[in-house]
Amino acid sequence: MTIAIPVLSLFAFLLIGVPVGFALALAGGLGLLLHGGWEAMAGILQTTPYASAASFVLTSIPMFIL
Repeated sequence: MTIAIPVLSLFAFLLIGVPVGFALALAGGLGLLLHGGWEAMAGILQTTPYASAASFVLTSIPMFIL
C-alpha cells in the first residue's frame, strides 16, 4: 500500500496536467513522507540537493555552455 499511493498520485498529477518534473517531485515527496515520516523526508530534502550540486563532475557542464 505504501508503494501504491505515490504511484497513483503520480498518475493523478499527470492526468490533471502537472508537468512531469513537478509530478515526480510531489509523488516522491509523498512516498518519502509515507515511508519514513516527516523527519526523514525533511532530512533527505535538505541534504540531497546540496550533495548532487556539489559534485565535481557537474561543475564542468556550465563550462561547455560558455
